[in-house]
Amino acid sequence: MRKVFLSASLISKMDPEKPTKYISDDFELSPNNYQFPLSYLIDENVEEGDKVVIITAVTQTETPMQNYEAYKQEVLNIVKDKKIDIEFVEIKQTIEFDSLTFNQFFKEVANLIQDNDIIFTDITFGMKCYSISMFIALAYATKAGQNIDLDTIIYAQKYSGNREEGITSKIYDLTGLFSLNTLASNARTGQKKDLDNLLDFIID
Repeated sequence: MRKVFLSASLISKMDPEKPTKYISDDFELSPNNYQFPLSYLIDENVEEGDKVVIITAVTQTETPMQNYEAYKQEVLNIVKDKKIDIEFVEIKQTIEFDSLTFNQFFKEVANLIQDNDIIFTDITFGMKCYSISMFIALAYATKAGQNIDLDTIIYAQKYSGNREEGITSKIYDLTGLFSLNTLASNARTGQKKDLDNLLDFIID
């Protein structure tokens, strides 16, 4: 069993003078002020003896690659006192792409997920097309694989708050949305009325 932490690297430059402060109504966050949203899930969920895989999609330009190195260092600092097996896997994203690029990304993500994985995902950063492709790859892998658990999927509203006072970003739990996607993918023709009633019951 592996704990897999999947995300894309931040594309824009970080301002060390005005670091982002992450908050959440959905999670009780560590008091440590991390630079990357997924670091909070790593801090909370990595335990002694775990096999951990950090999968990150990285655009091959200077700033995203620098941010990826900062993220790796942050992760290593989080787990430095825990005896774990950790592996970093980079999915290289090109700066030139076409419509098939995102299909290829889907395939790369799906191929990296194994049976019995527990997956934690952050879809905050990167191009929207890559986020959609990642979401679909997770839906495919969890349905086609064996005993794959999508534990948590998050999104951080990156640029909320007042820049003059510092950036505050709220982390949202989108795991329920992923579950609704599972419901949608299992729907059959003619079931819409009954499923609409079910949705009325599930979603207040």
